[in-house]
Amino acid sequence: MDFEVTYTEEQQRFRSEVRAWLEANVPAAVQRTPTSPEDNYQRYLELRALGRKLGGKGWLYPTAPAKYGGGGLDVDHAIILEEEVDRFDLSLPPYYDSGGRLGSASILVWGTEEQRQAFLPPIYRGEVRTWQLLTEPGAGSDLAGVRMTTAVRDGEDYVIKGQKIFVGSDNGADRIWLIVCTAPNGRRHENLSWFMIDANLPGISMQPMELMGTGGEGGTDSGVKQTVFFDDVRVPAFALVGGENKGWTVATTHLELEHGGGGRIGRNRVWGRLLRYCQETKRDGAPLSQQADVRDSLADIYIKPSSATGSFRSIPAARPTSSACRWPAASASDGPRVRRPAPCTEPRHEPPRARRPMDLALTESQEMLRSTARSFMEREAPVDVIVGLQKVESSLAPDLWKKAAQLGWLGIVVPTEYGGSGDQLSDAAVLYEEIGRGPLPGPFFSSGVLGALTVLEGATEEQRRRILPRVASGERVLTVAITEPNTSWGPVGVTLAPQGRNGSYVLNGTKLFVADATSATDLVVAVRTGDGPTDVSLLHVDARARGVTARRLPGFVSWQCEVTFDNVEVPATALLGGAQRGWAALDRALERALPLLCAYIVGGCQAVYEKSVAYAQSRVQFGVPIGRFQRVQDHVIRLVNHLDSARWATWEALWKLDTGRPAAASVHMAKAVASEAYLEACNAAHEVHAGMGVLVEYGLAAHTQMSRTLFHYLGDPRWHKRRMADALEW
Repeated sequence: MDFEVTYTEEQQRFRSEVRAWLEANVPAAVQRTPTSPEDNYQRYLELRALGRKLGGKGWLYPTAPAKYGGGGLDVDHAIILEEEVDRFDLSLPPYYDSGGRLGSASILVWGTEEQRQAFLPPIYRGEVRTWQLLTEPGAGSDLAGVRMTTAVRDGEDYVIKGQKIFVGSDNGADRIWLIVCTAPNGRRHENLSWFMIDANLPGISMQPMELMGTGGEGGTDSGVKQTVFFDDVRVPAFALVGGENKGWTVATTHLELEHGGGGRIGRNRVWGRLLRYCQETKRDGAPLSQQADVRDSLADIYIKPSSATGSFRSIPAARPTSSACRWPAASASDGPRVRRPAPCTEPRHEPPRARRPMDLALTESQEMLRSTARSFMEREAPVDVIVGLQKVESSLAPDLWKKAAQLGWLGIVVPTEYGGSGDQLSDAAVLYEEIGRGPLPGPFFSSGVLGALTVLEGATEEQRRRILPRVASGERVLTVAITEPNTSWGPVGVTLAPQGRNGSYVLNGTKLFVADATSATDLVVAVRTGDGPTDVSLLHVDARARGVTARRLPGFVSWQCEVTFDNVEVPATALLGGAQRGWAALDRALERALPLLCAYIVGGCQAVYEKSVAYAQSRVQFGVPIGRFQRVQDHVIRLVNHLDSARWATWEALWKLDTGRPAAASVHMAKAVASEAYLEACNAAHEVHAGMGVLVEYGLAAHTQMSRTLFHYLGDPRWHKRRMADALEW
């Protein structure tokens, strides 16, 4: 797993080659904003000329197969090309052309070799540009509903008649590819055909559609689309790709590439300008960037593209290997049964290559851990067990806890010298994703992660050796008590101040939102021991001591407790580490613990997604599975987006921690993104399930309750976004 973009010496030499070539071949004038329709067309011609030069070097479509005129490069070299072209405020290709990335993919998969040789080289070399013609009046998002544009076989030709809308841009195209209806009385998905044809055939006419906004060639010209009319257009049968009435199957390849990810690799110029403006512009005498409302908005703007960045590597066009469908579809019973992988270029072999960034592939040992954990959960914690645990006072199920201890899970982050297994955080995250799929309650996180890490970071060596082995074995159960009534998760919220008595500490007060306190044998209590904002110390308190009372909080929360202290006497030796050092230790522990809580959340999101897909495929209404309804599919797509964002943000934070990189900003971003994702994923799941979702025994309600709990636990998204802004020094 690696999230850092690094380059080998060979790749850096390639960058130098590309930069020198672009500086010599990109005219300065091509970056201008056109001043007239004539100038717009002239600039378009200049961009096309540049495209042909790039195509001649295989750089116009760098990952396309070299045998058909592409570059045959791996994604790392393609990124270098995109980055260097972006320095000139251009993209690849430098003009609108949907054929190179989308249409050509379908031809590669479904076309004959003769068709590939005829259609692909001119596209990849920049000799032609192509537009896609899919939408028509009455068939927009529902492309399988194409009816108006038809094709009828007539000898060696097809005759096309109809209309397509929202096509291309301005300045025309050389070739067009389209879906048409070839069996008007046929079944959906079995009545369409896919053609690649010349754009200048007799009977084709175009009418501009003036649209709101800009975004023509290179993103600088007028926002124009075309209405294209077909008046008995004769096309050769050779233009049919994939076979008659197989058009929907052919289209699935380019539709996944189009809908699975897009955009361009380049600088986020808007973000840089916005941040600079907020840092330099003052309101009420202070920079905007230092004001809470602006910082909250900046955090939201920063997080959205950051958490989505990793998804680029998971779309088929960006990976060396892939399947055509990343996620099982809500409507898997609809449409064709057979799909082929979207085409991806094999990397060229060059020693040595940089390690691929943003790779979530698990190691062999992690795969074994996941398999073991999943089997354990299926055997020991099915839905009825999890639902039952929600109804009792203690979240700890003794038999289950003992078995987890025997597997070494309770000490997975505890170093071996203290009786644990000393695994990396990314290893522990694999386990916590599986636990979160339950969602299995119990003090796994509160004791085995946050409690253990707090002792590890804050205690003396003697205290660690006394406490941690018993925690790792499951003999003792820790939890950490931080927050208090009407306060926050930060250090200023800690106001419980111990009083001295006969060389001991005496506690009187209340702690709130203490996870699993009714199951704990030991408490690590944050107390105020000075007047400074972070003058906080940590006390190790026996949870069963006289005067300590723990009760589970009522309401729609999972295993959050109130702990009251009534003249609780604690020996001086219970001070972990030294006075006033507690918050620094707790801060270090939280930085390492929060990503594992996020991994638990990711597991919950995954389970909610899988439940929703299974239900959408099996629940029949109006004679069909509800997964065929677009509204249901929309909810499932929302689930996928939330799951993706949470997983990538979480694993980037884990990677930084495991590799010793500064991680504070990524950790806070992960908690903010994951908390929001779990809550919204559950909301979407309830839209899919309707009444079934609120049935407790079904299991979705347990996730909904857990998502609301973890949304606030250890800081809600707003709190973490502000901490992220602090870490980024805005």
